Amino acid sequence: ILLTQQSGRPSLSISVTGSDYCFYQTGNLKQLISVSPLTVSWGNTGQPNTLKLFGPIVGLTGTGQSLIKSKYDVVKDLTHLNMSGNSISVANMYFAPNLVDFNYANNNVGGFDLRDKPNLRKVQIQNNNATYFGIGNSSGVTGIYATGNSISGSYVGETFGTLYSGGLSSGFADFSGNGEISNSSYSFVTGLTGRTWNLGYEYSPYQETT
Repeated sequence: ILLTQQSGRPSLSISVTGSDYCFYQTGNLKQLISVSPLTVSWGNTGQPNTLKLFGPIVGLTGTGQSLIKSKYDVVKDLTHLNMSGNSISVANMYFAPNLVDFNYANNNVGGFDLRDKPNLRKVQIQNNNATYFGIGNSSGVTGIYATGNSISGSYVGETFGTLYSGGLSSGFADFSGNGEISNSSYSFVTGLTGRTWNLGYEYSPYQETT
């Protein structure tokens, strides 16, 4: 995992939990993560600083740390991730198959691809710049918080279809303020609300004119 913080910040503080020994690196040498939260201090070079993390990391929290980039290579152990309240523009989660709780609220991400994550349950992406969103083959999700984006109605409808196919009897998904779903997608809404789902969405039913 690589986390890059904008220049001018004197330190970075993150919470890390792992299933075995985990390490961090700011220069040439790796060091054992022995405390959480982990705090590293930077010299004022006028350049962004990058922290590298290694090992079977299960949980990672770095909220409000002025992070501008995050990169996840192979993080198959990662289940809980909270990077809310930063300035991150890209969230590449292709190599995090076991995510359960994902929080990237209040960032600048342009879209979220959270497909093929069978353990995923809660997604918080409010107040980003997202225009697309996908959870195909992640039909176990029971909570989505997605207001404050510009996600197109086709992606919203597709998401409702995925949630409907999951067969779960209750849940929450708020896409209020995003694009309008189509008439064909509305059948997923009625099916989900019939199973006591609480949904927020935009929909203008077609009105025939004469």
